[in-house]
Amino acid sequence: MSNIYKLNKGDDSISVPISVLYQDAANKCCIKYYNNYSTKTFITFHGIRGDIHSKGFGLDFLLKSGYNVIACTNAIGSYYQSLSFEAFKEAVCPVVAEKQVFLYGSSLGGYCAIYYAGAVNGTVLAASPRNSAHPLLQNKEGAHSFNHSYHIKENELTSNNIYILSDPSNKRDVLFLEKIISVSYPNVYVYKFPHVGHANLLRHLQEHDKLGDLIRYVVNNKVDAINRLFEQPIKSSFYLLGNAKYHSVKLNEYLSLLSTMEDQMGVENVKRYKRLKNDVYINKELVNKQYALIKKQEQTINKLLYKEKCLKESTSWKVTKPLRIVGRVYRRLIRYLANVMRQIGVRTAR
Repeated sequence: MSNIYKLNKGDDSISVPISVLYQDAANKCCIKYYNNYSTKTFITFHGIRGDIHSKGFGLDFLLKSGYNVIACTNAIGSYYQSLSFEAFKEAVCPVVAEKQVFLYGSSLGGYCAIYYAGAVNGTVLAASPRNSAHPLLQNKEGAHSFNHSYHIKENELTSNNIYILSDPSNKRDVLFLEKIISVSYPNVYVYKFPHVGHANLLRHLQEHDKLGDLIRYVVNNKVDAINRLFEQPIKSSFYLLGNAKYHSVKLNEYLSLLSTMEDQMGVENVKRYKRLKNDVYINKELVNKQYALIKKQEQTINKLLYKEKCLKESTSWKVTKPLRIVGRVYRRLIRYLANVMRQIGVRTAR
């Protein structure tokens, strides 16, 4: 079965033939091939919030960039458990023969990109890779069936590079990386972005126009260029918000620790303790106020981004003035958030 997918590319439109490579009997997993007549193919996987009818992950960007796309989607709550390694290989290999192959996804999609990479010997770009249905992460209540191999190395492994974006402050992501991924692939490239959040890593890069560069460098196997891309910290709104929350939590922990120590202090330390406690309360109040302010600004930014998306979908690309206005306001808000966080850093460093 084949039909056409149309999308705008600047002032022009492009049409891409679609064919269904795989769909299981239970309608829990679907694989579609968007043939852009390129020598490079991206295989993408939706995360946990996608469903079988979702648009392919990163589809429009990748097609506009000139790549073929094989989009894998699954029913909500199925965790790709109906798609075996062998079934994936049988469905996909015929259309990627003699092509460069890249696997791409975030969260559950990032896990799948790594898990199935050996079937096509592809290069992987995975953000926050983990599968919450994996026995390592499952809670006793609400457990899911798990049909994949426990360790990825029980299947064929790719000989190409694996690039992972990770938030080291997310304990579940770190655990999965250390106990599952690194056991099979000990030499992966890991790029760490503290306090950005499990689901925000790609948006964190996109906000500063680095995601497109990253994908381009991955395609061209430019490891040094990727390292240079991340030499300087990226202070996106996601980082600023996560960092404020982190410091707020740490201050609360510090206060709790001081309270437990209060009874154990001698008379000579009482004055010093009271000054210290007072400083912590001042900083705690400041951080909480700024965190609430940043949260409010984040909501404003999300509204602006939604309006921008609506404008892109409902108007011609020639109507650029409203988009420029939204972009200017958005950039000003980001600069304001950066200034706010610098002030917090000065006050909390005392």
